[in-house]
Amino acid sequence: MILFGYETGTFSVLLYSDGTLLYGKKNNQAILSLPGEALERVRAILKENRPMLLRLGKEINGSADLEGENCFIFEDLKIIDWDLTRWYLEEDRKKHPEYYRSTVKLELTENYIRGVFDEICAVLEEAEKQVQYTKMTGYFP
Repeated sequence: MILFGYETGTFSVLLYSDGTLLYGKKNNQAILSLPGEALERVRAILKENRPMLLRLGKEINGSADLEGENCFIFEDLKIIDWDLTRWYLEEDRKKHPEYYRSTVKLELTENYIRGVFDEICAVLEEAEKQVQYTKMTGYFP
């Protein structure tokens, strides 16, 4: 089972529940085994944020074109979007008040989902510094 992931047409990051992490372009991938403490941190982040991710993910997928370029995976939840933008709410509110009023809900939703995604990515980046990995070629299984 995929615990966490991100997929585009050419690049993937897939963390499986056994701690195996595959990432890279389809023809140039790396694989590593995530240390137990890093895997537990990812699980804790997912558990803490699961109720909100489920609610917000339905809003994104319900309004977005499901042929979006990006698929964000949080356990059994897939959020498909063209891009999870990091919005700067205060700046948008001041510079473009009309636009801000019409998009604030989307901006808050994307910021939350992107925040969880970034938090997990930080755990993976830190773990990568601590473990050996093997370059692979071919396609993801």
